Amino acid sequence: MSVYGPLTNGFVALDVIRRFRPDFVLCDLGLPGQSGFHVCAQIKADPELRGVKVLALTAYTDITSRQRARDVGFDGYYVKPLHPDALADLFGDPRTGQPPKNEPHTP
Repeated sequence: MSVYGPLTNGFVALDVIRRFRPDFVLCDLGLPGQSGFHVCAQIKADPELRGVKVLALTAYTDITSRQRARDVGFDGYYVKPLHPDALADLFGDPRTGQPPKNEPHTP
């Protein structure tokens, strides 16, 4: 598993995602430059990236943000702070070879 980031803004994030084609993206909704909503919409609109799982990681707890995340195609929605064990449950633990335990939370 390779990890890239944190990335400074939405423009940089899209550039890195297009170059490295990750399996998963943890994306803050409040990114400068281009919001996480825009980043996700761009990923899901690109035929070569459409299969990338995009998970929102945000401080936004309101229903409108969750609905907007659903509408642009986020595969999961997590409110900060996210405990490290929750990440291990999502992605597995490469240090121990533990496979993922859970599917992402629906936006």
